[in-house]
Amino acid sequence: MSPVATRLGRFASIAIPFLSGLVCVLIGAVPFSVSNGFLVTPLFPLMAVFYWSIVRPDLMGPTPVFIIGLLQDIFTAGPPGFWAFIFLAAYAFSVSQRILFTGRFALGPWLGFAMTALMAVFLAWVIASIFHDGPVAPLPFFVQFVASVTFYPLFMRIFAFAGRGLARGV
Repeated sequence: MSPVATRLGRFASIAIPFLSGLVCVLIGAVPFSVSNGFLVTPLFPLMAVFYWSIVRPDLMGPTPVFIIGLLQDIFTAGPPGFWAFIFLAAYAFSVSQRILFTGRFALGPWLGFAMTALMAVFLAWVIASIFHDGPVAPLPFFVQFVASVTFYPLFMRIFAFAGRGLARGV
């Protein structure tokens, strides 16, 4: 294999965590209707941030997390920095509890994501309530939490499949 192809393959492997976060932002820009016109969008970008923060924290640092959060703000028409701050808080929590979440317990990553998502959704609710000068309805946040935790095992498998290239390439 040529040196250029080797470098391109290495760059692609390093970029997989960040690119998966970007793809999740795009997927998350499409709202899903649960019932009666009630729209909910699972926190797909949070899934990427959490997964790569505990699996390859060397490749998913604060800068990519911040950029993913800003893009989430843009695509959801939220206040600038809203999701960036929440994703950075979730990232810090995930990295600090990485050993616990990746331990021998089979459900550890899923339960770790559930804890992280609960913290992120609660933080989003608090910030939204402050932004709107009073408590906002908690139901959409709760539904977003449940939807996110429900979809995480599927996305965890997708990220793990994408990560196989990292094991070979980096």
